[in-house]
Amino acid sequence: MTRSSPYNELRALMSRSLDLFGAELRQSEANVDNLGLFAAQRLAMLETLPEWQSAVAAMEQVDIWVSHLDKYFEHHGGSTLLNHSCLISSLLFPLIHAHGFVFHEATFNELYDGMLAFMRSDQLRYIAEGFLTNVESEVDTHALLGSFALVRLTPEERTNLRSDLGITVPVDWRFDHAQPAYAIKVSFLRDKRLSPQRGNEQQGIHWSEEVANSMYQVITALRLIKPGRIGLPVIVFRNLDWIPEGGPVWLSAASIPADDHFNIEATDRDVVTKVFESLHELPRYLELAVHRFNLPYERSRLDDRLIDQMISLEALYAKDSRAELGYRISIRGALATGVDHADRRNRFDWLRKAYDARSDIVHGQELRNTKIGGKKVAPHDLVTFTEQNVRESIRFFLSHLARSNQMEVLNDIDDKALT
Repeated sequence: MTRSSPYNELRALMSRSLDLFGAELRQSEANVDNLGLFAAQRLAMLETLPEWQSAVAAMEQVDIWVSHLDKYFEHHGGSTLLNHSCLISSLLFPLIHAHGFVFHEATFNELYDGMLAFMRSDQLRYIAEGFLTNVESEVDTHALLGSFALVRLTPEERTNLRSDLGITVPVDWRFDHAQPAYAIKVSFLRDKRLSPQRGNEQQGIHWSEEVANSMYQVITALRLIKPGRIGLPVIVFRNLDWIPEGGPVWLSAASIPADDHFNIEATDRDVVTKVFESLHELPRYLELAVHRFNLPYERSRLDDRLIDQMISLEALYAKDSRAELGYRISIRGALATGVDHADRRNRFDWLRKAYDARSDIVHGQELRNTKIGGKKVAPHDLVTFTEQNVRESIRFFLSHLARSNQMEVLNDIDDKALT
């Protein structure tokens, strides 16, 4: 009767490996997912051991093992991802490190079954976690939209994240009781044949990039519903199955300065969903406006933020002419977002001053106090107002996407000036 796993031979190899590397493993602070590098650095020595040769031979004699391994190579074009060196090291070192250096057959068989399931499957289960800055909420979990959820992090999750990222952590990112406090999480499947280090050449996009783009759209939708400097500095991708590909894959975006907090309420979900759904396949002018709306979240200088905001408004309101640019942006921005005559008059005055300030900045002057309606306005207040008008303006144009092109929307706005 054929054995279900090469347990005895691998146990002998593990015993010998402990003699060689046990002291190093006991001192290692790496978690189980990050032991691939440890194994790779010592693989040449392992492969010279008689116990290694016996373990490889035992694997090749197990019927179920040979059957699934052959099927894997046939289905996946001879991929070298799954080989004896990778498999043995992926078995030995996690077992040694995670289970108190005791090699139980039951634990071994559980991991071995995971290997067989990996070979049989065409897809891998992943979870993407986008770790947020400057977020507050009264609840632990928000179902944002689709499969996306906002989840409060536990102290253990923050500790694990710090260990995973190591020196890649943004310099201004604190790891304390308050930050990072939340993550956006989404589960997804990906083709097993795509390496974490390789994109999908047929689709022309990296598999992790596609998920990240959706997560950035979630952040954009949140930013468009209310003020607050919500940020997405890091996205981590974790595999939920057994896999011999090493530790988490991470993407690092720009750091977000920590100042105004973003408060998510239960009532925000429907608005976020509506805005998120409207952000797909934007026309060029709106894509540019949204891009420039997002950039100020990554900037600490007020003058840089104001320039980006005015470029966003220019993309929305100044398609038809470059003459009297400040006036066109101000009047159209006021007409599109104001609720009555007095509010539109006030918005016009603020936007005109914002455009004048933008012109001063690009001509080498500093952003300074100004007067609006006879009152002194600080630079921070001017930038905050302009950001809110950009937010409302983008949502105004998003609400007209289904029935109008940009010029039709602008003509409708101009008609308001006559009525």
